[in-house]
Amino acid sequence: MNIVISIENATPNAATLSAADLHSATWLYGQTLAAGQGVAANGGKIAGMLDQVNLPFNGLIRVHFANSAAGPVDVDFTFDGQAIDGTPLIGGGASRVPNGAFPNTGVDVHRDGDDYYLMLKIAP
Repeated sequence: MNIVISIENATPNAATLSAADLHSATWLYGQTLAAGQGVAANGGKIAGMLDQVNLPFNGLIRVHFANSAAGPVDVDFTFDGQAIDGTPLIGGGASRVPNGAFPNTGVDVHRDGDDYYLMLKIAP
């Protein structure tokens, strides 16, 4: 099972990952998302891939905007995976501080065979 995590910044403001924490999972060598990594404005995208995923696992990626119309904003992207009766269940969600900033932010989860794609899009 491969899991790709992608972040798209559709805002006019550049952002930085201020946290990229995994529990019971590791990044594939060369495909890491890490604190300090930048995400360009106006459609910038970054992605990482988890290596040898075992269930259960969970993680949090925090995207920090220092300069936005709402002031400093953090977008937390949480995701997890578990198995129920041998069937993998993979999901994710997003929360924003302050609440209401970037109201069109959302998470899509897609499955293609045994591969999962968790896609966070941050949008005003």
